[in-house]
Amino acid sequence: KLFEMLVLEDEEIQELELTGQTGELSIDDVATMSVKELRKALREAREDKKALAQVNADKNTKIDELAAQLARKPLVVVQPMDEQLAERREELATKATAAEAAIAGALHPAVQLLVEKGEESGQDQRPIIAGMLAQVERALLQIRAEYNIPATLSASATPTWMADDSEEAVKAALAEAAKQGE
Repeated sequence: KLFEMLVLEDEEIQELELTGQTGELSIDDVATMSVKELRKALREAREDKKALAQVNADKNTKIDELAAQLARKPLVVVQPMDEQLAERREELATKATAAEAAIAGALHPAVQLLVEKGEESGQDQRPIIAGMLAQVERALLQIRAEYNIPATLSASATPTWMADDSEEAVKAALAEAAKQGE
């Protein structure tokens, strides 16, 4: 049995000596096992240890690969300002369209129904409707005031590419860009 145990690593022998056990093999097991059983148990312990070492090596390799990939990627991706503005304009247009649809599709029919029911009953509902519409208008006026947005669209607010003579302006800008690229 002693000869079979020579295949153990020094650390395993010290562990067996100090704690009475190494892995799944204890001193009591060694004493009760036959040589054949001991050989089999030691072989299994070595295979388990080798498999565990391989799993740990694979895991460490994967961790190193992921760390390298993460190190190559910037932590913060800064989007160009033009793209940020385009996204915000698109978001605003979506929300404004939804608000307009809510007014036209939900608020208007509700006002119409209340006016009709008021006429049927002989009770004027316009003061109540005026109060509700004033709340909606107040919300819009608050946005205008907070960001200094004019109530009417001025000619200068129209982007140059949307102006009446925009086709010529676009062609001129493309020609200019082509000259600079040469």
